Amino acid sequence: AYELGWFQRQKDHLGVPQPLVGFAPHPPLCALPVAPLTVLSPLTAKRVWIVFNIALLIATMALLASATRLRVWQISILFVIFIIPLRSNFILGQYYVLILWIISLAYYFQQQDKRFLSGVTLALAASLKIFPAVFLLLFLWKRNWKSAFGLVAGLVVLGGLSVLLFGLDVHRV
Repeated sequence: AYELGWFQRQKDHLGVPQPLVGFAPHPPLCALPVAPLTVLSPLTAKRVWIVFNIALLIATMALLASATRLRVWQISILFVIFIIPLRSNFILGQYYVLILWIISLAYYFQQQDKRFLSGVTLALAASLKIFPAVFLLLFLWKRNWKSAFGLVAGLVVLGGLSVLLFGLDVHRV
């Protein structure tokens, strides 16, 4: 899965003009959000991904407005402050906006006192990029056992799903 030569040949075959491509080691499940786009041409897939990310930004604003005392215009100012990372996300086709939405959803669940579901939701974010798993330390420190258990249970289930989908070889270090 992490073979640079294979990625480079695929890039050449698809006519992607970028000189060098690769896939840095990430959790294998991080490929699933973009898997449906593989049937499209690279440019069309990028356009669909951009529209999807814009929809996620709007959904994140709505989630944060409903989970906090902030108004949408105040949340919009926060997004403007982070315009450079957002620009990179859109240009490079990254999935940080998706992770932001998932973390915002977990926060919303936490505010609704759905702590186990909040932990499971953070496990989903951690299956895409490892850093949301750090929330486990916060949950343990705060003695938020339901969220901690949800996060661990979600990681175990998603880890098992990843092994089932991709096999053990991809998961070896």
